[in-house]
Amino acid sequence: MPQHRDQPFFSPINNSNAINQFGRLNTNGNQPLFNFNTPNNFSSNNNVNTSNNSPSFFGESLNKDGETGKDGGFGFNDGVDLFKGISDAYLGFKNLELGRDQFDFTKSSFNSNLANQAQSFNNQLEAQQGSRLASTGRFDRQTEGGRADLQKELESFLSTRRANGSPV
Repeated sequence: MPQHRDQPFFSPINNSNAINQFGRLNTNGNQPLFNFNTPNNFSSNNNVNTSNNSPSFFGESLNKDGETGKDGGFGFNDGVDLFKGISDAYLGFKNLELGRDQFDFTKSSFNSNLANQAQSFNNQLEAQQGSRLASTGRFDRQTEGGRADLQKELESFLSTRRANGSPV
């Protein structure tokens, strides 16, 4: 059935002869959620595989419940699942290492920026307060004693107001 412009790409359906999500004909009345507007020629079972056993990689067969046949072998799907599990674990471990590296880099960058900003703030604060104290006229910058008093006053001011740039 061709798709028309006024039909959505998928729509809910109610068809007891539809193929389920595993590619088998529904015989128990369970309905798929959506019809993807493909031709629905499932009235005959000519093209549907109704065998209960599917071939496996190692020559045994898996029955419809996913159990191995009477040989008790290891099926293809089991091999694929095992490979997928091992590869997912490996990739998860590699992603964990990359995440740790990214965290360490971000933390190092943050601490460097914090230290630089604290140093910049402290230098600016010292320059501003030094100018304010010098402009008051209370200190004689011409003599060694006046400069020492100015420096002592400036250090007492800065001791309580400096930014701490220690790492986090």
